[in-house]
Amino acid sequence: MEERKNYVKKMKGLSKALSIVSKVLKVFVIIGGCFSIFAMVIIPMLFKNITISENEIKVKDTSIIAFKENDGKLEVSLLGKFIIMDSDLVEIKEVTKIFNNKSKNLFLAYVEALLFVSIVTLAILYMVLNYIDKLFKNIETQDSPFTLENSLYIKKCGYYLIALVAVPLVLSGIFEMISGTELMFTWNTVEILLILVVFAMSYVFEYGYDLENKKSNK
Repeated sequence: MEERKNYVKKMKGLSKALSIVSKVLKVFVIIGGCFSIFAMVIIPMLFKNITISENEIKVKDTSIIAFKENDGKLEVSLLGKFIIMDSDLVEIKEVTKIFNNKSKNLFLAYVEALLFVSIVTLAILYMVLNYIDKLFKNIETQDSPFTLENSLYIKKCGYYLIALVAVPLVLSGIFEMISGTELMFTWNTVEILLILVVFAMSYVFEYGYDLENKKSNK
């Protein structure tokens, strides 16, 4: 009995911590979303002072960001300071396509599309965190974690995780069809595995609920 109490205490303590972490992350997601919305509004206003050359963006005479291909790697400098080296040839090709075009409109569309997809992604992520928060709040406060409500929260997390993977890919595909330029959003097998694990956990919770019901009815 004492061992069971210790187990329950640890479970509820961890659930409380995860609920708090989820709340904190939701705040960061909201801040990120607000920043992205602000950027979407302010960037077009700044474009009148922007000059795009073959591999560089300048505001008036100041270099803001520069790209250079070096031995199959993409070197990126921000305000004259080296920040990234990427060997992804697909990304090199897409970045080069935008800058070789030297079109402010294409570059503006690319930046605005990236920001829009980021806002949508953050909104979906907020919903995932919201259901994680509700789930662990329930586990902390209820006698048993195995409830249909908790199973539903886990399933909803799974649905939103699917959206988190699929929506950026769909929006990226639409933008590529319209502009001929890829936004470079991708998916990987780890994300698919995580989604499957989340749905599996929802059925585990349903099974636990069913077992507890049968036990209490005896």
